[in-house]
Amino acid sequence: MNHDAVREAICLAGKRLWEARLIVATEGNLSARIGPDRILATPSGIEKGLLTTEMLIECPLDSVANGVSSEIEMHQALYRRDPGLGAVVHAHPLQATAVVTCGLELPYDLTPESEDVLGPIAHVGFAMPGTPEVAAEISATPVDCRTYLLSHHGAVTTGKDVLDALRRMETLERVAELFVACRPLGGARPRG
Repeated sequence: MNHDAVREAICLAGKRLWEARLIVATEGNLSARIGPDRILATPSGIEKGLLTTEMLIECPLDSVANGVSSEIEMHQALYRRDPGLGAVVHAHPLQATAVVTCGLELPYDLTPESEDVLGPIAHVGFAMPGTPEVAAEISATPVDCRTYLLSHHGAVTTGKDVLDALRRMETLERVAELFVACRPLGGARPRG
């Protein structure tokens, strides 16, 4: 995918996340690999639903560019440990964040579709957002994981490209909604 198409995909994903209220105000951040050691990332302090392609910031994997999201180190850690990774999406989906904040384990296999899309979900211990500790916590999870719930913080999904990671985030929230809806009815049961 050429750089212009990647820029457009990031802006589209930001708009979809914002419209679905998986992020509000200036929350969340997105990035996509554009070379072996470079990524495009969203800027800090901008509503992702209002992104334009010119706002995106090119950033190396080994340092932080001016104006980029404070969560960039988390993105960089994921790219460094998986050279085949194409994109990272970080959002604050309400139901998924509620589940992890309550200390509950969200099963990834509630539906056949969610099992295929999400894969195993890593539950990541709390670290103050924007600190190197977030990158350290997420780096301690299995390398083949694509879906992460961050305690008291939100979620991260990865993918081969931005839209793949976005679909994973949307599916994560849908599974969390199903999980929460099942609780008053006795809780979700394992498939048999």
